[in-house]
Amino acid sequence: MGTLNGRRHRGADAFLMALIGCLLGFGLSEGPGAARVRPSAGPGSGPIVGPGDGPDTDLSSAALNLMGRGLTRFPSDLPLGTVDVLLSFNSISRLSAASSPPAPAPRLRTLLLGSQTGPRGLSVERSAFLNAPGLRALDLGGNSGLRLEEEALEGLTELRSLSLDHCNLGDDVLAGPLLGPAASLERLDLSGNLLRHVRVGAWALRHFASSLRHLNLKRNHLEQICAGDLDNLSGARLQVLDLSSNRRLYDAAGFDWASCGNPLANVSVETLDISSTGMGSGRGDQLGGLAAFFGAVRGAAIRALVMRRMSGFGRSLGFRNFHDPGPGFFKPLGQSGLLSLDASHNRVVTLRASLFAGLRDLRVLDLSFNMIQEIEAGAFTGLQSLQELRLSHNALGFLSTDALSSLEGSRHSLRSLDLSRNFLGAVQGGALSLLGALTALNLSDNALSEVPVASLPRLASLALDRNRLRNAWGVERISAELALLNLSSNRVENVGELWRVARLPRLRVLSLARNPMSQCHPQGSAATTTTTTSVSSSSNSSLRILDLSHTPGLGVALSSSRGACDFPFRAMSSLRVLLLGHSGLSSLPNGFLEGLGALSHLNLAGNRLQRLSPGALQQLGSLETLDVSDNRLSAIGVATEPQAASALPARTKIRLGDNPFHCDCELLQDALGVGGDALQALLQGRGEGAPRCASPRRYEGQTVRTAMRHGNCTVAHHDALQ
Repeated sequence: MGTLNGRRHRGADAFLMALIGCLLGFGLSEGPGAARVRPSAGPGSGPIVGPGDGPDTDLSSAALNLMGRGLTRFPSDLPLGTVDVLLSFNSISRLSAASSPPAPAPRLRTLLLGSQTGPRGLSVERSAFLNAPGLRALDLGGNSGLRLEEEALEGLTELRSLSLDHCNLGDDVLAGPLLGPAASLERLDLSGNLLRHVRVGAWALRHFASSLRHLNLKRNHLEQICAGDLDNLSGARLQVLDLSSNRRLYDAAGFDWASCGNPLANVSVETLDISSTGMGSGRGDQLGGLAAFFGAVRGAAIRALVMRRMSGFGRSLGFRNFHDPGPGFFKPLGQSGLLSLDASHNRVVTLRASLFAGLRDLRVLDLSFNMIQEIEAGAFTGLQSLQELRLSHNALGFLSTDALSSLEGSRHSLRSLDLSRNFLGAVQGGALSLLGALTALNLSDNALSEVPVASLPRLASLALDRNRLRNAWGVERISAELALLNLSSNRVENVGELWRVARLPRLRVLSLARNPMSQCHPQGSAATTTTTTSVSSSSNSSLRILDLSHTPGLGVALSSSRGACDFPFRAMSSLRVLLLGHSGLSSLPNGFLEGLGALSHLNLAGNRLQRLSPGALQQLGSLETLDVSDNRLSAIGVATEPQAASALPARTKIRLGDNPFHCDCELLQDALGVGGDALQALLQGRGEGAPRCASPRRYEGQTVRTAMRHGNCTVAHHDALQ
């Protein structure tokens, strides 16, 4: 009976709510099922195929976690109804039909046995899992002494996901009959082993050729895969074939492609990953090796190609012995129906003319994280169906009409263009207007001092953050369809720019965070001297989220505007989220928040507020959360104000931590006047965010709750203090 030996250890509404949760930090839930639980094999280990990796293999509530307990054998009795068993990082040395599990476990679906640390390694005998016929996810990876008998997987006809990564397994794992019983296998992880030649045995044709979807052969010692090697997978529709990090693949000197043939002739591949493979790099000719590979797989069904970190792909900066790919380099792939090409994280400096000729079906092109400084005229010729172009993290300094003119073939299809994190200081006038179908444009983190001149009638999302803009002039001319505009982290000084862009009729999300905002001229220009246009005339009923946080001059600009900017939000009747944290506000005058009847989230944290006046909050009838932490509040409000009664709805949650409160009974009375859960928030007893007293001295450093319990407040507060 044969065995396989191993010896090495393995190495827009949803968007809006998500944005609210991130910015406010009020613990807004993503909802049930938003995140999957996936146990880790520990630092430095390889991936575990288990819950979250296979189809429908989420850890259930009936999970038994025994990882790292020092166990030397499979548990003798599993709790009734156990579905998932986690046994990684133990010292189990033997699995047999009588022990794993020892009694029938028909409900068992997930079994993790990776990285056993016993001195003899792990031995899996014939029919070892016979008592778990319903097993769907099995992890045996990372076992340095793994020994698998040929019939070890007998009976696992329902198995969907199998991990045998980093086990030092050889070619027999695919060529031999080991995997034969796994007739329903969809995911097979063989990464980090010692495979040199991939030859799938005849058993596959009879079993899982029609079910296999993910085949991971990453980080092996593969030298070649040739015509016929995968023939027994004929008809398979692989979603992922991962050949990445095989440094010797097709790298031998004088490799004969004529005799090798097309390795993918009879297999359909959704995503082929050849990142960090040899392809001739060992002999200093990776471009030639890649070209030969593309020619060999001509006509094979490949929908997405990933080729990151190819050592000789691109001439890089300061080298003369490397070259950028030339005209028609990718043309053979045009016969494969390629829809997505990921050539990111390489060293391309110049995009040559006709580089992508022939890729008429390509929809997504990722060239991010290269060193691109120049785009030659005609570089994108032949791309007739392109929908998304990623050029972020490159070295482009100027964008010309010639550079984009060859995208004319995609002018009706291109929806997204990412030029973020380049060195763009200017965009030639009208260059972007060639891309009339764009709906998303990312120009963040460049060196732009002016908004590019363009007409993009369908543009809905524009990112101009982290540039050098002093104003937003020209934004309103780009598109009337803008729904999301990011102008944060620029050099905008005039608060009036807020009302300039707020006139956009469909704008829903606007960020002007991290700008100086030290002046306020309602018409949007410091040079404007007329006052015929009021702030309220900049009506925008569509704006939902406004971020003005970290604008240190905002408080001074509004207070020194001589009445011109007293009601900055009056016309924003549909606003739901207003972020004013760390904006230099020292007071909230009555009427400051006028017009915000629909507001649900207000962040005023990190300002200089000394008192929270109920009159300023009276119109916020829909408010759900209010954050006034980290201010200078010694009191909350003025209880004698006529507006004090029910200033906030009862459901409003308030944060009051990190304020220097003066603890006396009037503080509690003021809290009742403010409304919401202000009283409960004040009396929060524990945690870092619990409000504390700064005065009088006898209460300094104590929580408000503790101090008030020692005070002599009225009976009206007795229940709250208990």
